[in-house]
Amino acid sequence: MNAVNPWNMSDIFTVCRDLLASNEGDIVVKFKGGKLKIISSLIKKRSSVFKTMLESSMQEAVTGVVDLSSQYSLEAFREFMAYIYYNKTCTGLYLPHLFEILSITDYYGVDAARTHINDSIIALITNVPICLMIASEAQKRGTLTEKIYAR
Repeated sequence: MNAVNPWNMSDIFTVCRDLLASNEGDIVVKFKGGKLKIISSLIKKRSSVFKTMLESSMQEAVTGVVDLSSQYSLEAFREFMAYIYYNKTCTGLYLPHLFEILSITDYYGVDAARTHINDSIIALITNVPICLMIASEAQKRGTLTEKIYAR
């Protein structure tokens, strides 16, 4: 007789999202703006770089602390971890934020996330109305013309 699985994917995603939001874990990742606790077993499953780092005699494995304070923002790394925990794709983010998350995925070897972020970037830059809206807002604030005339 087959066992009935009481979990559906929506429940699993909710549990994983809540787990990330709870800021509980066995690894502390430090940033300029704070810190984030993550669960090493999850990150090691999704990132070969983290797996190597946390299963070796590297400082991060010994101390349980990964210092990214000079590399990435807490917000971008949290979005990266949302993908790690529950496959959240990066939608509704601005290009600079997406490029930072793309850099994280490249550095830590999470190719599946990289594909999603590339798709998000391409969708943003190929959507002419959005590009025109961004340019219009930049021009209103004077940031667009300042950069053009500064050259």
